[in-house]
Amino acid sequence: MVQKPTRVLLVSDSQVQHPLENDARTSFASRLRRLIFDVNLRKSWDVTTRLQPHVVIFLGDMLANGRDVKDEVE
Repeated sequence: MVQKPTRVLLVSDSQVQHPLENDARTSFASRLRRLIFDVNLRKSWDVTTRLQPHVVIFLGDMLANGRDVKDEVE
């Protein structure tokens, strides 16, 4: 009997932006950078859903501003 291969997705350096950083007072450059991050994340998610991995492994930190997180809620 031939077994199907297990599909593994490795995600590294995802640079997900903290949702509280999306503030109307931020500069144009910050909003543009956020838009680029969001578009890249959306494209990556589209590819992920097409690949349908069995296992997803995240390498490293997930937040672009991980050093600024103050507590477990953030």
